[in-house]
Amino acid sequence: MTISIVILLLFTSFNQRSKTENIQAPMNSFEFERLHLLYSDTLHCPCMQISIPYSALFSTIETESFHPICSSNFVSFNWIMYLVTAYEPPDWITNQDFRQWDAAYFRALQTFCLVANATVNNILENFLSSILIINQIISQDEFDRQMNVTLYHLKTTLPNIFIQALILIRITSQSDGLMNVFSTNWYFAKSENQSSMTRLESRPVTYNNSICSCATSRQYSSPAALFHP
Repeated sequence: MTISIVILLLFTSFNQRSKTENIQAPMNSFEFERLHLLYSDTLHCPCMQISIPYSALFSTIETESFHPICSSNFVSFNWIMYLVTAYEPPDWITNQDFRQWDAAYFRALQTFCLVANATVNNILENFLSSILIINQIISQDEFDRQMNVTLYHLKTTLPNIFIQALILIRITSQSDGLMNVFSTNWYFAKSENQSSMTRLESRPVTYNNSICSCATSRQYSSPAALFHP
């Protein structure tokens, strides 16, 4: 009998008792952080509004600077117009010479910069208009962690979206055999058939001692060069 009473007393003394206490809203952030620190496992604080637009959490999102070429004079209107109107390349240069297509090159860079800036702005606008769903108030540390993960995912997604668009352009140009105006990927050549009739056909340009052909590869690149007579 004595042993049973001792066991009962020990069980009662070690048995934890829970108490539910309701705190009326509104509650300031300092009070919530204090309660969360003390009762992180049992604190239950439902949200009156479970959907919050990200624009209510971020007024603006600053983006890292783009490539320095996008803020240089090489993509300016005056520089491109100078190459188009004021500068005349020598008559003897070929299509392989950079001076033959330098204006188109810098115009393409200018377009890439504009598209990159527009793409980033559109994605950020879509992100700020999206909704955060949360049914429980979380601590400041947990909120910061979730936001950092979200922003990191957004940051890593942006370049992939732009790269996929460039890959699509390369695939379309290479598979359809689209010829640019400078004939640096395909060119026209005369060909005679058995009836001695001359016809014009398109042929792929090869680089690196004919190892790489624009008909079979879309990833080859050749450094720009200036040739002299």
